Amino acid sequence: MMTQRYSTPQRQERYQARAKRARFWAWPVRIAMIGCVGAAIWQEPALSPKAHAMLKDVAGRANERLERSGVAQSYLTALSGPAVSATDK
Repeated sequence: MMTQRYSTPQRQERYQARAKRARFWAWPVRIAMIGCVGAAIWQEPALSPKAHAMLKDVAGRANERLERSGVAQSYLTALSGPAVSATDK
């Protein structure tokens, strides 16, 4: 005769724990998937011309806002400036 490994409450607790982990990881995976799809459309406009046009519009607006922001502009200038290594000092 086979014995039951887990009782029903233990099985339900395991299922609930697994469901909780799945819900926890669903949001970051969704964001990563949207990012990957967006990157693919950005690189290959033929995949979705309308989405590519929207991405270009959003990128243009973001660039305009960065140019108007003094803090962001100084940060971008520092990033694009010549790299100074520790040995050059």
